[in-house]
Amino acid sequence: MSPFYLPNECIQDILKYVEEKDNKTLHSALLVNRTWCRNTVSFLWKKPFNSPPSDSQNNYKIIPILASFIDDDKMKQFKIKEKDLPVPKQTTFDYPSFIRHLDFVNLWKQVFRCYPRTSDNYITNNELYPLQDDFKSVQRKRNSSLSLQDEYNSSQQKKAEVVKALYEVILQRSRLERLTLSMKDWHYPIYNEFIFDALTSTPNARNALARLSRFDCNLAATNISALHDLAFISKKIKTLSIQIFRHVFRDGHLTELSNLIESQDSLEQINIFKDHKCNNITIDLSSLVSQAKSLKKLKLHYVIINDKQLEYITKLHNLQELMFTCVRLDGKMTLLSNVIFTKLKVLRIYSTFINHNRENSKLQQDNDPFVGLIRNNGSHLKDLSLEFKLSYHPQLLNNVAKYCENLLTFTTYYNEDDDMPGIYNVLKKCSKIELFGIDGFANMSHKTIMEFSKSIPTNVRKLDFRYDCLDMDTLEVFLDHYEGYDVKYLICNVKGDKQELKKMIEKTSSSKGRIVKKCSIEREDSEKVVNIEWQL
Repeated sequence: MSPFYLPNECIQDILKYVEEKDNKTLHSALLVNRTWCRNTVSFLWKKPFNSPPSDSQNNYKIIPILASFIDDDKMKQFKIKEKDLPVPKQTTFDYPSFIRHLDFVNLWKQVFRCYPRTSDNYITNNELYPLQDDFKSVQRKRNSSLSLQDEYNSSQQKKAEVVKALYEVILQRSRLERLTLSMKDWHYPIYNEFIFDALTSTPNARNALARLSRFDCNLAATNISALHDLAFISKKIKTLSIQIFRHVFRDGHLTELSNLIESQDSLEQINIFKDHKCNNITIDLSSLVSQAKSLKKLKLHYVIINDKQLEYITKLHNLQELMFTCVRLDGKMTLLSNVIFTKLKVLRIYSTFINHNRENSKLQQDNDPFVGLIRNNGSHLKDLSLEFKLSYHPQLLNNVAKYCENLLTFTTYYNEDDDMPGIYNVLKKCSKIELFGIDGFANMSHKTIMEFSKSIPTNVRKLDFRYDCLDMDTLEVFLDHYEGYDVKYLICNVKGDKQELKKMIEKTSSSKGRIVKKCSIEREDSEKVVNIEWQL
């Protein structure tokens, strides 16, 4: 056996540690040899239309490869725009069979990019995707020429047929696990008919979509029939992630979403994200109760929760993870003080406030719903994030220190020096904490940073300061005054020159007798993501 030979199972185990968005590393692995190529290609093609922004401009090059699998009769409809991107007659692999995650709207967009210009009057991409300010002028241009309107309708229909043909190629393999509709740039109903019709009307759509385990969608559109159709087709969804933008709303009930939730056999995770510009809209959360037996994770973003809506959440007794981000709690929130989630391990509350007028501050302190939530559920929490103004909840950190003795991860928010004693108390009393993160570190005075650097307990192994951007001097002050040797990892965002930053980290660490095992600095712009690992 060759000393350079690795079994397929070993290669696949190695590739599992490569981030899905790291196409550069996967491409390198693809070129090692034939064995590595055969094992790597499935990772690269797992979600071909969900590349990171740096690679997304090349997504359209995937279209000719997929087109090579279209039936000959349908192939006549397809033409390629660039001469150097011919449709291959043969391919090395059955690429569509590797696709597990499809962004259907992005597939549609890439077909537009590949379609040829047929005349000087051809409708450009700017007109196919008009900005809101230019839409009326585009409409006037279309109405002024009947031939242009006819050409537009014909072009749309042809592209829809191409999308259906490519979509069918993927669905025939019946291996699709995750579907995404990234519709944020789809502002006008004139396009929706083609998209939604193609999504569910192809011959294999019903069988393939019935096997979906995850569905992600943003609803920046007036026609959301996709949710209605999926409620009848897809019953096995485990993770449902919905982003709602202000363009969609006629009212706050969104019955299509409720029906989709209620139609599932056993949802395990629901994420509902609402654009901050529609924060005057209340979402009906009553459908959550239908998934009370199976739902483990609930994440709500920019949602208004009143006392009635909170009642539905408190019935989710099997929750293991609960996250509120920029949520407005309207009412007394008495249920929040009394609810017990016996299986809750992760609680994350970001920029959330209780909008309820109280007659005096003492009443607020004695009846703080967050304090009650921690008191009743703190003992089984492993991961806790409290990132909001702590001064509004003066007893909260004391209760975290008292009831959350099993925490492994704790992140919080620094606003003023009065916050620090409570934070130090949590770090001292919750002696199992291994990861500590703090938002607002960049706003600390050097004096506070020096004090903090000397107050980190020996159990903390990882520090996370990436919530805001530090000056290089701020990071140097911390590194220079941290006297311990127990912190192994530090991650933060720092402004400054890449080489100077790395040199400072190594020099300061060396002066403290610490050896930098790894120092990676990502991004080339002014704000760097710094990952430091020291040798213990």
